[in-house]
This record gives sequence, C-alpha cells and structure tokens, in this order.
Amino acid sequence: MRPPTIRSLRHFLMICPFGLIVLFFFMFLDSGEVEISGWEYNVSRKLQDYIYIDRITSRILPEKFCDSPKFLVIMCISDPSGFSSRSVIRETWGKEKTVMGQDISLYFLIGETSNTSIQIQLENESQKHNDIIQERFHDSYNNLTLKSAMMLKLFTMKCQSTARFLLKIDQDMYLNLPKLIEDLLERNKSTELLMGSVICGAKPITDSKNKWYAGPSYMYSRESYPNYISGTSYCMSNDVPEKLLNTSLHTEIFHLEDVYLTGICASKIKLNLTHNGLFTYRMYPTDYCVFKSLITVHYQDPTSIKGLYRAMKDADVDRKCQQEKLVFHVHQWFNRNVVAGNRTWRRRVCGY
Repeated sequence: MRPPTIRSLRHFLMICPFGLIVLFFFMFLDSGEVEISGWEYNVSRKLQDYIYIDRITSRILPEKFCDSPKFLVIMCISDPSGFSSRSVIRETWGKEKTVMGQDISLYFLIGETSNTSIQIQLENESQKHNDIIQERFHDSYNNLTLKSAMMLKLFTMKCQSTARFLLKIDQDMYLNLPKLIEDLLERNKSTELLMGSVICGAKPITDSKNKWYAGPSYMYSRESYPNYISGTSYCMSNDVPEKLLNTSLHTEIFHLEDVYLTGICASKIKLNLTHNGLFTYRMYPTDYCVFKSLITVHYQDPTSIKGLYRAMKDADVDRKCQQEKLVFHVHQWFNRNVVAGNRTWRRRVCGY
C-alpha cells in the first residue's frame, strides 16, 4: 500500500477536527525551515513561564547583593566554564570599585550546567569572590534572552532603589571604566537612557548555519529588525530595566537577546535608543592609543585583556599616545570609524 502523501494528508486534515492546527504543523515541516534548538515550535515562548517576577529564584546569589548605594552595577554575561575570563576581569578592569569618585559593583551572571565538576567549582568560586549569580535555566547561546531577562528582573527587584545605572557586558569585552563613568557624568541623563552601539535596518539572517540565524517564520516574520543595540554591551538608567521587563512579559521570546530586548521590547514602549560610537562591537587591529579613547573593545580573550589593561595603565604608552603623529592617527581613525560612521548611520539608515 502506498503511504499517504503530504497533499493527501492536507486534504484529510482539512475536514477533521483540529485539522487546521495539524495542517500548519505539516506545512512547517514541508517548508524546509530549520528550528532553533531549545525554541522548537511546541516550546512556550511566554517569558512568564520562565521568569517569576514576584520572588528571587537564583541558585547562587551574592550576600548583600545591591544592599548599598552604587553609581553603576555591572552584570557580566558569563558561561559556567568561563573561569579564566572571570579571573582576568577581576584582576583587570573589574577590580576597579571606585572610579572618579563613583562606586561600582560587578557581578557575573550564569545559567545552570549539567556538569557536576563545573558546578562544584562555581560554588567554590562564589564562596571566594561573592560575585556569582546563577539562575535556574540551562546556560546556552540560545538562552541568552532568558539570561538578560533575569538580569532585568534582579536589578528591578534588588538594585533599582540603590543604583543609578546598569551596564550589561559580555565576558569577551574590555571595558574602559573611566571613559564610561566620564561619559555618564557628562551626559547627566538619569532617566530613559538606553545607550550603546545602535544597529539600524538589519535584516533577519536566513542561513541556519549562521550564529545569528533568525529561525523559522514563527520566531520572527518581519522583513527587518527594529533598531536595536549590540548585545555585546549596553548601559541603561535605573528606570529602564523595569520598563523592558514588564514589556517582555507580554512579548513572545525571540532568542537573539539584543534584538528582543533593546529592539522589539524597547520599540513597543517607544524608548529612544542612544547611539554611542565609543561602544564598539567589531574587531579592530590592536592599537592601544585608539583603545584608550573607546568605552568597550570586543573580541578580547583573557591574555589580550591583560595586555590591554597593562597598556592603559602604562605611563610610557600614555606618553607615546600624546605624540603628535599618534594623536593625528587617532584623530583620523575617529573621523573614519566613529564620526563619519555615525553621520552615515543617522542620515542613510536611521533617518536622523
């Protein structure tokens, strides 16, 4: 007997109860779209099924978390096995607890791991440094939206009344804290600030082998993304986390967290994004004189973070960067990559 074809199944399902629902499933299978691991069609994308906003659910939470007033709380997005990255950050830019008279706290946000040995090491690390936050979801790239939503929840519940700003940053970034603090103080904006490197006019990637694959049409069906901020690092005033969290609770999850939170959710509440070209996310040739003028530098492994931190503190490097030739070089670089890039971004893509 010949097995039923997709066409005959469709005809049969059209006349059966609930047939349209099952038909949609078969149409999806027939479309050739590749699902996102962990966010298959039958998996709930309601954030309230994963985030309980009325109670703390952390498996590990630092003692006296956000108990004292801070100018800035930094949440570094890390993975359970990122021991060397966290160690180097603590030894370099993350050891700065007061910058330009402003108090700062640093925490590492991590999901759960099925590796018992890594979990034991994490708990020991937490006891030693008191800066680990571990939430109850599987730590994976496709779960970064859950991780960032947990960050918003924790800040809203515990830090909103004690901290002025929240910075989200990935563990492979170098952070120039003095430059960030200087920027925030000069900007003097205490509400409705969501700042970073804004990306405009981006289109969903349809190649399922690409890291930033948008997924099947049920995940995202529009032709382009709303303007959003690169998830490598962004900073917000203390009123924004609650606004984004409340909006996300009524917005289906999209696995690319920067598009979801700073794009989809931010656009829903008409929150203006603040573009700051000193937040960089592309890979640039190592140039300490240039990096000294930036807030963030992406694609940094533990070794390069150490080297960059030493160079930032090195008086000889500073003197070299003051030389006329290098100052001119930096000026050229900024005109080419920041000033001209920002102007083009506003005029051609973002419309202002």
